[in-house]
Amino acid sequence: MPTDHRTVVADWPTGRDRCAFAGPDWAVTDLDLNLRNLTLSQGGWQSSDGKLSLNASEFIYGSLHLLDPILNAEFSPQGIALRQFTSRWEGGMVRSSGNWLRDTNALVLDDTVFAGLEYTLPENWKTLWMEQLPPWLQSVTLKKFGASRNLIIDIDPAFPWQITALDGYGANLQLVKNRQWGVWGGSATLNGAAATFNRVDVRRPSMTLNADASQVNISELSAFTEKGILEATATISQQSQRQTSVTLNGRGVPLNVLQQWGWPALPITGDGNIQLTASGNVQAEAPLKPTVNGQLHAVNMEKQEVTQQMLGAR
Repeated sequence: MPTDHRTVVADWPTGRDRCAFAGPDWAVTDLDLNLRNLTLSQGGWQSSDGKLSLNASEFIYGSLHLLDPILNAEFSPQGIALRQFTSRWEGGMVRSSGNWLRDTNALVLDDTVFAGLEYTLPENWKTLWMEQLPPWLQSVTLKKFGASRNLIIDIDPAFPWQITALDGYGANLQLVKNRQWGVWGGSATLNGAAATFNRVDVRRPSMTLNADASQVNISELSAFTEKGILEATATISQQSQRQTSVTLNGRGVPLNVLQQWGWPALPITGDGNIQLTASGNVQAEAPLKPTVNGQLHAVNMEKQEVTQQMLGAR
């Protein structure tokens, strides 16, 4: 390759004088950077034994705002070994290590931890979830991850929710496949101290899931309501229609507990037991309600019973 198309970086330290840089949608302050033995060429790079060490006071890229990030990586013909990444983010801390593999454009993170976050999802997070990632990021897998004492909030006015003190752990969780976000494989267990889903308060929400190429299996989904407990299982197909089936049981719960989540009002009131079976297609950019078919049986403490069906958009 002609040398006039190459830029060779043998040693690029910023030295003791920490620097600040900014662009149209990014900025970094108090940057301390050391980059060695890396060849940049026409938008790509080559290296046999390159090294990168970086730390800064702040790093901003769009809506991403990192405080005190530290990054140490090594470059080779096989890809990039991420030896250390730590940063304060959204009031908490994130830490990870792993590898980016050049031959498959796969990011495999060995150990990832999120702790103490207070994170409000972007208003367009559902749109971002559906967008394809760049060609250099075909897949993302978390071989091991942990979450501790996080607060996650969605301010969508159609269905706002938040989970408090969210903890979790998982293994071999594939979150990107063919440049598309999802839950494509692996296992995870999540639980919180409390949560609110469309203005319905629950305590001790918990979920366990396993995913493979054919479906996501939620083997345990439970929460305590103001009175009683809700327990559910679900399966979600990995095919494009995303056919979903849910079975839910409530014991000693307010019979109107599902009304805020889209089920029609029941003709009986009070506390009691409910059994729900429902199915529908959770597809991108398509409404869920016209695809839902379900049946709810409820009985209150006065032994009044009702069976109610939902067919499509009715």
